[in-house]
Formats: sequence, C-alpha cells, structure tokens
Amino acid sequence: MHRYDIERYLNVRTAGGADLGPDGRLSFLLNTTGTGQVWSIEGPLSWPTQRTFFEESVSFVDTSPERAEAVFGMDEGGNERTQLYLLNYESGEIVDLTDRPEAKHRWGGWDGEGDRFAFASNRRDESVFDVYVQDRAGDSIEGSTGDASDAADAELVYEGDGWLSVAGWSPSDDRLIVHEAHASFDHDVYTLDIESGELTHHTPHEGDVRYGSPEWGPDGDALYLVTDRDSDTLRLERLDLASGE
Repeated sequence: MHRYDIERYLNVRTAGGADLGPDGRLSFLLNTTGTGQVWSIEGPLSWPTQRTFFEESVSFVDTSPERAEAVFGMDEGGNERTQLYLLNYESGEIVDLTDRPEAKHRWGGWDGEGDRFAFASNRRDESVFDVYVQDRAGDSIEGSTGDASDAADAELVYEGDGWLSVAGWSPSDDRLIVHEAHASFDHDVYTLDIESGELTHHTPHEGDVRYGSPEWGPDGDALYLVTDRDSDTLRLERLDLASGE
C-alpha cells in the first residue's frame, strides 16, 4: 500500500463563507495562498479571481445588495480586533471603514439598498459592545463626494451593557436584530428601533437557554432562530414579534 507524506495532509486547502451578489458574482474565502483571502467567480464553472492579498486572514465577506462591492473583516496577528473594509470589485480599491485598531467590530449586515451597514463594537468601553450604523459613503458629511473613500464616521444608535452583536436589518430597514450572549449557553434576542433607539426584548427566560442564528421573516413580523428552549437539543422556531409566541 502506498504511504503518503504528512505534508500532503497539512497542505489541504479549504473554501467557505460563500456569499452571492446581485450580479451573480459568488464571493468566498479560500486559503490556497496560506491565509484565508477573498476570491470570487463571475458565474458557474468560471475561473476564480483572488481579490485580497494580505498576510493576515480575512474572517468574512458580505457583498452589497446593490453595488459591485463587498465588506470584509480582518484583524491583526489574531488579536480579534476585527476592522471592516470595503472592497470595490471593479477597481480593486480597498477602503478601511472603521480605522479603530484598538476596538473590536462585529459585522451586522447591509441595509436593503446597500447605503448603510450596522455593526457592534466595544469602542466606547472595551468590556461591552454598542450598536452602530454607518453610511457606506460620506453623503452626510459636508463637502463629501459620496465616494466610498469619503466614508462617514459611525453613528452610535444603542449603548449596550453586555456582549451584543447585530444579526441583520428588517425588510423595512427601520429595525435591527440584536443578539446578546450572557454565556456560551445563555442568550437573548432583541429588536432595535434605529430612529428611537428603543430596544425590545423578545426572549425572556429563566435558566440557560440558547437562541442562535436569528433571521428576519420576509414580512418583518417574525424572526426565525434556533433554540433549545424547553429541549435538550437545538431546533428551528418561528418567533412572532407581536404575540411573543
């Protein structure tokens, strides 16, 4: 029987984190160069194109719903202080959207038009995460060009007191899902009204309960999530926001 060298197995490469853009471009992370970078293909069976060329690994990529661009995340030396960057697929330009190397940033997704995005960050206090909304480009800045390189600073829309993350915009782009991790097996889910800053708690419970992977329903009146509420295993549930059922 033939014996293979261990290097053969240590050099196995992987691809994942795929995201489909509005123009059919499929973006994904591939570590064929030794670190995970952003690659994309224009259509089925087309040849992949490498889009980022860093020594550090990219942690995710999320394509704009309207433009030929994407946001990706990357930290430095594995310090978990992820910064957010905007990649233009046509020009190859990369813009640092956060530029706060001392802070951690948790991506929260694009709005429906691709004009704004949300994230959670511990900029204000390193022990807690707040919720921010930021314009893709600096249209709100006096004298801005509207170009992505003129990106606006983020707006603090909710001050948190725990480990928060953002899980997506409502179909009407007026609310955000906010997820809070009290511990590895104890979570809560909220919705945040962006204009008023009102946070609504949807998962009151006693003891340890996991609520994970929340997503908006198509009409914005419910959330889909996985939970082990009243169970020993995770299952898919639909949470009606009005009744709480």
